[in-house]
Amino acid sequence: MSISDEFEAIQRKEFIKNKKIAESAFEEGDYDTAKKAFSAAANAAKRISNTVSGKQSKEKWLLLSKNYSYASEQLDKGIIPVKDKPKEYVQQPVHTTYQSSETAPANEKEENFEKYIEDNLITSSTVTWNDIAGLDNTKEIIKESVVLSIIEGKPEAIRPWKGILLFGPPGTGKTLLAAATAGSLKATFFNVKVSQILSKYFGESSKIISALYNSARRRSPSIIFLDEFDSIAMSRSTEISESSRRVLSTLLSELDGLQDKKSSQYVLTMAATNTPWDLDAAVLSRFQKRIYVPLPDLQAVQEMIKINTQRKGIEFQGDLQEIAQDCISKLFAGRDVTTLCNDAIWNMVREQNAGLSQLADKPVDAIKEFKLKVRPLNRADFQKSLETTESAVKERDIIRYETWAQEYGGYEQNKKKQPAISNFKEQSREKNKEELLKPVIDRLPSLLDESDIKPEVFKAALNIAVEIAHDGREGKPVGTAFVIGDSGNVMNNSRQLILNPFAGHRPEERMITISDLKDNIKELAQLDGVFVIHGDGLIEAAGRYLTVDASGVSLPKGFGTRHSSVAAITMVTKAVGVVVSQSGGGIRVIKRGRIEVKV
Repeated sequence: MSISDEFEAIQRKEFIKNKKIAESAFEEGDYDTAKKAFSAAANAAKRISNTVSGKQSKEKWLLLSKNYSYASEQLDKGIIPVKDKPKEYVQQPVHTTYQSSETAPANEKEENFEKYIEDNLITSSTVTWNDIAGLDNTKEIIKESVVLSIIEGKPEAIRPWKGILLFGPPGTGKTLLAAATAGSLKATFFNVKVSQILSKYFGESSKIISALYNSARRRSPSIIFLDEFDSIAMSRSTEISESSRRVLSTLLSELDGLQDKKSSQYVLTMAATNTPWDLDAAVLSRFQKRIYVPLPDLQAVQEMIKINTQRKGIEFQGDLQEIAQDCISKLFAGRDVTTLCNDAIWNMVREQNAGLSQLADKPVDAIKEFKLKVRPLNRADFQKSLETTESAVKERDIIRYETWAQEYGGYEQNKKKQPAISNFKEQSREKNKEELLKPVIDRLPSLLDESDIKPEVFKAALNIAVEIAHDGREGKPVGTAFVIGDSGNVMNNSRQLILNPFAGHRPEERMITISDLKDNIKELAQLDGVFVIHGDGLIEAAGRYLTVDASGVSLPKGFGTRHSSVAAITMVTKAVGVVVSQSGGGIRVIKRGRIEVKV
């Protein structure tokens, strides 16, 4: 290889290395590193153009050199170049809805920013507190804060909150709360989306934030609502660019209120986030009031359904509470309830107006004259929608929100009036149990005839069986069986596989009807063998192996030894068996060797 070829190879490696560094730093917002790497890549490309042969190759490398050199120069000026094509940075600045401070005369810079704020971020809201279902305690806190700011002649020690952080699952009404604050109290409302205050020009995001608060102070009392707050207030312990750090520092300064600490001007900053754990610690300290906005409770969901149907001209016939309970069971947020109502209305409209889509082929005037048929909504309309509408929120998410709220504040103010999700799930679970067990309860007299089993004892065992089938253990399915009644004969036809965990305990401590014993029973369900229950509810044993011959049992194919053994014991005793299948989670009630009911 000639010296010229070696030199070209070295320069190509240098170009590729710096190009990767430059483009990676550019994407991450590290413009200082990108500027230097672009310049180094441009120099390498120019040197390559002097060594390669062929006109097209020389033009290619010269063009790359010019592009990367231009990118470096623009970054040095504080202007982010536009990446027009892959690997090409064209010579034009980014255009925004306001004039850049880079191109504006010095005496117009501040005016440009504040004009942009007033033209784009000040909005009016028609939302009132009555438009928000539930969250009564949250609304009360916000109302008090704004009212205190307006009252004159109050002692200096009485200071309203100047920063309120709203956090919780998406769709729970955080934005609505801010809109209602402005709509009901007639304060100047700055509705700020993150994209509206982030500029591609160096330093301009910070200037926009300062202009925002200057304008808010002039128009006091004002409310600044920062949506998707975590996008600009992420923890500085994470890897964020230098430009993001400057924006965050400016925001902290404004939130601290250095300019108006001794002023009667009042600016309330309300911020909303779905990920409060991502926020910078210094930011959190500026928000004296942190409010957890949870999923709606039963009463709130019912009110939401009314707001989206009856208040808008569509009546509802049926049990509203039943539908609301279904929404809670599926962890619906307010936005999900609104979607459900809209979808249910569409189900009704399609049913009442067959061939509605065919109107699209007709002139606009003909469509306007069409008489739309409607009727009151019913359970069936909502049921179709419930089957297809899913919540983005999972129970583990709620646990994380509640844990954060308890640690950093915002939990207690909603604890009394907004039940925890665990209570919601418990309500839903109890309702689902009732529905699942209805076929069994309806047949209870015939199932328990000729036995010594008390109905409440049998129901208690069934309830525990449902929970075992649903929950399993640590996410894994569990199979078990309860043999209830005629316990003397059952014990005589079985033996203990392990030490009986209930031996030696007083009878009053071994009753299956004791709610505190439920978790212990669910834990012991992992053991091989069955639970033997006396007809009055006394748990005789757990981990019991049934020794009766099962050769005469005739069950459908697919059932294993657990079902066969329980069926066999019910053939030679007056006991009734409740079996939880490990493979499918189904529950079977067995009597006289036959499956009587399937849950």
